[in-house]
Amino acid sequence: MSDTVNMDIEIKTGVTFKGRFIVTDQFGAVRSLAGAKVWFAIKSDPDDADGSALLLYNSTDNASNFDLTNGVNGVYDFTLPVAITGTLTTAIGEAFWFHKVKLSDGTYGEPTRGRVFIVRGGITAI
Repeated sequence: MSDTVNMDIEIKTGVTFKGRFIVTDQFGAVRSLAGAKVWFAIKSDPDDADGSALLLYNSTDNASNFDLTNGVNGVYDFTLPVAITGTLTTAIGEAFWFHKVKLSDGTYGEPTRGRVFIVRGGITAI
C-alpha cells in the first residue's frame, strides 16, 4: 500500500458527507478492493482503541455507502448518510479520522488519515 496520506476534512452534523480514500501499492499502482473491508473511523486521539471511537463505520455492514469497484487512480468514494452524521452532535470540534483497508488476501494497508473538524450542519434560523 502507499505511504500514509494526511488530509483534513470537515463533516457537518445532520448533512450527508461524501468522502474519498486512496489505495495504491508502494509503486502507485491501483489496488483492487474486490473482497476488501474498509473502515472509516473518527477518534478523539489517533491512538485510541477502536472500541472508544466516536464513529467506526465499515464497508461490510454499510456496503451501499462504499464504492469499492470503481476506483480511478486508486481513489474510491464513500458516503456518510445523515443518519450517521446526525449522531456526531456531541463530538463538535476537532478529532482525528482514518481509513483502514483489509484486502482480500488478509493484508492491511497503510491508512489514509488526518484531522476531522465536526461542525454543526443544517439550516440555522436567524
